[in-house]
Amino acid sequence: MLISSYKASQRTSVPAFEFCAGRYACTKFKGLHCGPSYAALCTMNEEALIKEFREHFNAGEVDKAHRYENEQLMGPFKPLVVYIKGEAIGCVDLRKSPNTISGFVELAYIYIYRAQQGYGSVVLAKICDLADSYNLEVELDAVPVSKFGKPMPIEILHGFYRKFGFQNSEVVGSNMMTRYPNA
Repeated sequence: MLISSYKASQRTSVPAFEFCAGRYACTKFKGLHCGPSYAALCTMNEEALIKEFREHFNAGEVDKAHRYENEQLMGPFKPLVVYIKGEAIGCVDLRKSPNTISGFVELAYIYIYRAQQGYGSVVLAKICDLADSYNLEVELDAVPVSKFGKPMPIEILHGFYRKFGFQNSEVVGSNMMTRYPNA
């Protein structure tokens, strides 16, 4: 049995027994055998990470100004407003993509309302800490948002993510980045 990647450019297919024994194994459930119950436990990790993130930042309402439904090359995104000390500091769409293998969450969208105040670092550090504790990868498409003013230059954006352990894709021209657990 082979488990295929949701992004062929990022991963290759691996035998299922290697999937369980390799970096995709859930540390909290080691020793379990491959199969639907193992996949369900990994999915539970992803859902638990997302739930814990939402609780930490009191994220529940969708930021309608940053919601994208049918725009070309965008979305659909439904970013939730995140709060620090009661103040709305940005919005984030952190999710498990449906119909994909377990072992990662996708940071589909992040926008910080007031740049250069450290809020982006606080949010990203929490995502990385949670991903480490659940032994999950974080994937993102590092493309600047230009709809709400001057976008961050792409080189600076990639450098920002690299500070948190994200690695650029090996695919030429791709803006995909991955952070492996405990990077």
